[in-house]
Amino acid sequence: MVDNNNIITSNRSPRFRQDWKFAKLKNVAQVNFSTVDRHEYDSENSVAVCHYPQAYKNEIISQSTILSSGTCTDNEKSQYLLKRGRIILTKDSESAEDIGIATYISEDIPNAVCGYHLALIVPDENLVDPLFLFWYLKSQKVRYYFTINANGVTRFGLSKSAIQNVEVPLPPLEEQKFLGTYLLEKIKNCDEILKGKETIISLLREKKFSLITEAVTKGLNKNVLLKESSQAWLGRVPKHWNLKKNKFLFKIKKNIAGELGYNVLSVTQKGIKIKNINSNKGQISFDYSKYQLVEPGDFIMNHMDLLTGYIDISKWSGVTSPDYRVFYVIDNNSCNKYYLYLFQLCYINKIFYGLGQGVSQLGRWRMPSHEFNDFIVPSPPLFEQVEIVEYLDNLTGNIDALIVQELATIDLLNEYRTSIISESYSRND
Repeated sequence: MVDNNNIITSNRSPRFRQDWKFAKLKNVAQVNFSTVDRHEYDSENSVAVCHYPQAYKNEIISQSTILSSGTCTDNEKSQYLLKRGRIILTKDSESAEDIGIATYISEDIPNAVCGYHLALIVPDENLVDPLFLFWYLKSQKVRYYFTINANGVTRFGLSKSAIQNVEVPLPPLEEQKFLGTYLLEKIKNCDEILKGKETIISLLREKKFSLITEAVTKGLNKNVLLKESSQAWLGRVPKHWNLKKNKFLFKIKKNIAGELGYNVLSVTQKGIKIKNINSNKGQISFDYSKYQLVEPGDFIMNHMDLLTGYIDISKWSGVTSPDYRVFYVIDNNSCNKYYLYLFQLCYINKIFYGLGQGVSQLGRWRMPSHEFNDFIVPSPPLFEQVEIVEYLDNLTGNIDALIVQELATIDLLNEYRTSIISESYSRND
């Protein structure tokens, strides 16, 4: 029986005695580096394979998890089979922060194995409870240990000895089982709240883009007569609106800076940002003098990646990648912000994506200049464009504020989630 005098069973995390024993991971579990790669061989057995992305994205894997198909030898199958209580660990990645991510196998998964770039940890259940060990491997202490023990420059990896030498606390086995189950329930409750918050954010964003779509394509007057636009993505538009090609509203420019000293501007899903070129994070250019000039009010469009790229209006003077499309309004009866709402909608609804060319799998699905210039857009009277912008700025601003509140709550919940795990393995002083 568990000695309840040594465990606090209130809403606070359990704390154990100071007389914990410790052991190296290699003394309480096997650590196997998988050799099952992505190639399929006729001479091998057909199996389901848990590859790196599935292990990275799923904290707990069960039979319902969608795994990849593959092949392996009889020996590999016996070593890397996914059985209840086993733990998968990411051991290689392009980022040191992405290695040492633990995933728990919650039930036996017949004919399924662990794939390449992953380690399979097989606990000795006579010495360590699998759930207890899993949550411990997810604690901040162990995550930090894995980060500082990662080897590499552009690609990072953990050696088998680095994993095997993780120091594991060993309270009595019954206390381990208590804590493992306790954390499973606590984290489950926390995740249910997180899921609810993410659903709220999804609904808010859906409402936001619905409002934008209606306003920029139909206007604000619900009683206005409509006409066919002949554009499938637009549908019917107000009868008094014009339809124009982009080339009559905007002009593409490309002026190379020729010198350094400018703000370097980058287009992200959250808009244009001034890039910190001293951080060595992200894509770094060897010569920013070859970047193109941008003035306040210019549009910057990532037309090279129509799936994950975006568009925004610059608030700053600076330079941006020569691969981006920079353009500005030449029509005096056009409002920048109206067309920003319209073009951002074309990214979100993948309208531009349908006009792309290239290799989408490699993130190079681009919109040629002639497609952009010939793209037909609505052109309401200027006063209506301004009214639509004011209307959307107000409504989307309120929605964005609600989304920020929900995101802040999610951050707090994630911090709480992390602290539950880490503090549960802290001994009393």
